[in-house]
Amino acid sequence: MLCDVHAGGKHWAMLGASGAWNKAHTKMHSTGWCGHAGSYTQYADVNGDGKVDMTCDDTAGRHWTAFHKGNGAFFYKFQGAGWCGHAGSFTTYADVNGDGKDDQTCNDTLGRHWSRVSTGYAYGASIYHGANWCKGGITRYANFWYDAYHPKAADMMCDTGAFHYIRPSLGNGHFHSHTWKVLAGGWCNAAGTHYADVNGNGVDDLLCSIGGGHWLLAH
Repeated sequence: MLCDVHAGGKHWAMLGASGAWNKAHTKMHSTGWCGHAGSYTQYADVNGDGKVDMTCDDTAGRHWTAFHKGNGAFFYKFQGAGWCGHAGSFTTYADVNGDGKDDQTCNDTLGRHWSRVSTGYAYGASIYHGANWCKGGITRYANFWYDAYHPKAADMMCDTGAFHYIRPSLGNGHFHSHTWKVLAGGWCNAAGTHYADVNGNGVDDLLCSIGGGHWLLAH
């Protein structure tokens, strides 16, 4: 279990054992990191070693990674500036090419999309994925479209109102030019929609949480 407090840049981890959390195994692993104005912390396996790393991105387009060494210890690296810092943009992480490393993605409110493929401890050149897609909606990434050739590559999802759309990953860091509607009719809403592999079949299911109610559409 992870806990992040933006004020002061404080971060904790509570280790689990035998299917339960143990408060006695709580460790503050960072302080004074990713607590500055405009910054936000996320978690992703950037180098593909099976351990979850901590990422920091800010609205000025600067990026850092705290690589997890194990046992709650990290080493920190500055990952560059001048990318995904424009108005309305937000950085997220997803494995868009299916190589087991989470890549850096950038989406904005104008419906423009970019990614930078992880090389392990750095990122490659920026790849532009087009504009006017999911404008006004929420862009997410999920392993939703089953593809025998690229089964682990995350697809680009769009949740807008009660409708949900997909641009499948091509498995090489790029996405299909065509858009498919996930469902024939309306379901849930954009803010309440989530994706996770609930039934363990290797593809993500569609989840909905609204006003304390929860629904699952198994895929």
